[in-house]
Amino acid sequence: YVLRTQGMEIIEFRHDDFYIESRMAPLFDEERRQSSEVLWLIRDISEVKRKQQQIEYQANFDSLTSLANRRFALLHMEKKIAHARRYGQYGAVLFIDLDHFKNINDSLGHPVGDQLLVEMGSRLSQTVRDEDLTARLGGDEFLVLLDELAETPELAATHASECAQRLLEAIREPINVDIHCFHLSASIGITVFPAANDTAADLIRQADTAMYHAKAVGRNGFSLYTQNMQQQTQDKLNLFTDLHQAIEDE
Repeated sequence: YVLRTQGMEIIEFRHDDFYIESRMAPLFDEERRQSSEVLWLIRDISEVKRKQQQIEYQANFDSLTSLANRRFALLHMEKKIAHARRYGQYGAVLFIDLDHFKNINDSLGHPVGDQLLVEMGSRLSQTVRDEDLTARLGGDEFLVLLDELAETPELAATHASECAQRLLEAIREPINVDIHCFHLSASIGITVFPAANDTAADLIRQADTAMYHAKAVGRNGFSLYTQNMQQQTQDKLNLFTDLHQAIEDE
């Protein structure tokens, strides 16, 4: 690219992983008149670029699975929400949580659990379309963003449910790690966007709520988010808060 600032022209050249920066600035005589000569500075900035790329990668991608992280997912979702509203297309967010995964970490240790997470991330990304985003939110929680599924929310929900079923089938395939053979399952919550003024954080919260509903009804399945689910969650929180206060007040 070319950058001009305060009379200086800066140009960067790239060849594979090799970067060169070229700077040119006009020279002036003793009476501050610009001459026909220029000062040309050239330097190797490959190491600087590599460090910048590493910092950017660490800020946006999960170090274990190489999937997008929560930060990148939220930014990407905001763009897709705006695009969906502009063009009248509906997509879906799938919140995926592995069932009873903590038992594996507790019994066999995190190194084994990490290998399973890497395999799960690979299976999820291979099951969805290339244009869909797969992210690891943390722990054993994953997210899939399905973009431009349909022109109606009902049809988008149908396509998202079909995708969720394919993801569950991929997750259930046995995984061999060392001498162990694991048979995992997952619970998936689905929410369709865009709706009202929902933000990316709202969509994750809704899909998370639907995921917990899927766990409550037996795990190894998926649930579509409804407003009733959110009300039930709020009612439980209110009840917990009220009971705590009632105990304090005797």
